[in-house]
Amino acid sequence: MALGSKLRKKNVPSHRPDIGRDEPGMTKQKDDDRLQRQIDDNLRKVFQSKLDEDVPDKFLDLLAKLKEQDAGGSAHGK
Repeated sequence: MALGSKLRKKNVPSHRPDIGRDEPGMTKQKDDDRLQRQIDDNLRKVFQSKLDEDVPDKFLDLLAKLKEQDAGGSAHGK
């Protein structure tokens, strides 16, 4: 008999907190909730940094030209 199989047969506490509990589904749900919160937080950080960036000048110029065209077109009954 190998040493590993002897150790497995003893009542040694597991490194996984969900093994040996009465309600292992609760631990999995908590882990899933924690993972979902972590994903949400990371996505929020990424997209918040994009929202904080300045709009490029080329884009602002393009918007200004479009507004001028729209204002010019509506003044001529477009």
